[in-house]
Amino acid sequence: MSNFQLVTTKHFDGIEFNCYQDTQEQNINDFWATRTQIGQALEYADPVISIGNIHNRYRERLDKFSRVNQIDLPSGGIQNVTLYSFRGLLEICRRSNQPKADAVMDFLYDIADEIRLTGSYSTNKGQDNELTAGVTESAKIIYENAGITGNQLTLALDKMFKSYTGRSALQVAGIELIAPVQEQFLTPTEIAETLGIGKGMKGAKAVNTLLETAGYQCKISKNWEPLGVGKKFGIVLDTNKKHSDGTPVRQVKWNSGILDVIRELLNFKGGYFHDKNRN
Repeated sequence: MSNFQLVTTKHFDGIEFNCYQDTQEQNINDFWATRTQIGQALEYADPVISIGNIHNRYRERLDKFSRVNQIDLPSGGIQNVTLYSFRGLLEICRRSNQPKADAVMDFLYDIADEIRLTGSYSTNKGQDNELTAGVTESAKIIYENAGITGNQLTLALDKMFKSYTGRSALQVAGIELIAPVQEQFLTPTEIAETLGIGKGMKGAKAVNTLLETAGYQCKISKNWEPLGVGKKFGIVLDTNKKHSDGTPVRQVKWNSGILDVIRELLNFKGGYFHDKNRN
């Protein structure tokens, strides 16, 4: 039996990334991955040959962070592979010219951070289950506070569960959910035009003022932020632009449910906004 034990499976851009632990090594906070998997993550056409070429060019460095060893195959039997430690995997990314090298390095650091938080990858299934349950429950609270409910919440939690266990709880139970239809989100300008409040910046200002007065949003620094019940309707998006002081420009968009809310607010205001902002 191999002394390298599979302890967790992560997912990176559609590939399964197996992390191994050397059961004979005292440093239980380190993890290893095969030459094939780091090559796949970096999107080489021939992962084994490409990573082998990098190793040969920097053999003096990479020999220290690699081992040729056996691993147990899920289907049974064993296979001889080249494995690299965390530092070795980072060295390969550093020497690679692949476009995804930086993204793969960030992915590896995320795995290392998880080990630091948990102490190690436990091979005790009871402890693993307890950790997964705690993380899933915390994610549920965060998602619900963000206004995610129904099938969308279930699918999000299942994705979280799969990232820790390598398998889908829904698939294990034979349950198939259909992701909800993507909601339509509107800018204040689009809301104003839809409801006939006004056009352009004038209409957007009227909608923003109304939502602010009703307590659905507030302005923090230079950006609008959904507030209280407004979080059920609004999402904050990065526009990839910056203010003159260098801070990012963020935009609030509102799902179509906000239209009925604004209609009620307009009726309550006695048509004030209609009269004041109509062109």
